[in-house]
Amino acid sequence: MSINKLENRKDLEALFKWLNEPIYRYVYIRCGYNRELAEDITQDIFIKAWQKRLSFNPKKSTLKNWLYTITRNHIIDLYRKKKVDVKSFDEEIESGIKDESMSIDDELLLTDILKSLDKLKDRDKELLILRYIQDLDIEEISKIVGKSYNTTKVMIHRAIKKLKYIINK
Repeated sequence: MSINKLENRKDLEALFKWLNEPIYRYVYIRCGYNRELAEDITQDIFIKAWQKRLSFNPKKSTLKNWLYTITRNHIIDLYRKKKVDVKSFDEEIESGIKDESMSIDDELLLTDILKSLDKLKDRDKELLILRYIQDLDIEEISKIVGKSYNTTKVMIHRAIKKLKYIINK
């Protein structure tokens, strides 16, 4: 599904149905696996998108990239204001992350990767989340983070190397 306008309530509903889950998942991981905070922020993102809908220019960006940029900037603002209570992934495991569709081996591997992801710098963590958890392509990520395609590609490559190093330790 692809929507590239935000002119009325119907467009907002379609956008919400399309991107609510991916935006929530991105916020959830970026905000330290805090479900309540992620739900609140996700709601704020869609409200902010509606309020700023007139600033969206479909010639410059897709609605998806625009919404991710709003999300990214909102999270950065929260960190700047120190309003984010970040839990570690270990704490979230204690409260029970479980996916019934995954094998135990896959679940253990995912747990190790997410624990290791927490040890990366925010920029590297963000890039890997956008690329491999949100499944965005490099061009989309480059627009969200405001870097060139090649710079973004190199940054992702370096973040992967850092993650591999942490996992292999």
